[in-house]
Amino acid sequence: MLSEEETRTVLDAQETETAVGLRNRAILELMWSTGLRRMEVANLMLRDVDAGRGVVNVHQGKGHKDRVVPMGDAALGWLQRYVERVRPGMALRYDSGHLFLTQRGKGLGKSTLTALAGRAILQL
Repeated sequence: MLSEEETRTVLDAQETETAVGLRNRAILELMWSTGLRRMEVANLMLRDVDAGRGVVNVHQGKGHKDRVVPMGDAALGWLQRYVERVRPGMALRYDSGHLFLTQRGKGLGKSTLTALAGRAILQL
């Protein structure tokens, strides 16, 4: 378990000048702020984000339950940057509708999210 200071160091170490780096920062901020599980993040669709209310709608999460999860201001800010600046470019050829996309427009898998978080933590 990382302390708040260690978590902030991991988040701040992300290279947000690149499209993938900004996407990864948004993912990590969202996961840290909300406590969402990897599969829940992988299954999020763009329409599941309600930026006006500062929440994400999780469908069929743990126990196959739907729920509304609030997110912090920092996570919301990074998520909005990603959606406005990066996601459109990743969705040019194909858009699966997922919130977080690969550079080919497909949704990220659970194993990709595991690797992403692991690499970020190893940068400490």
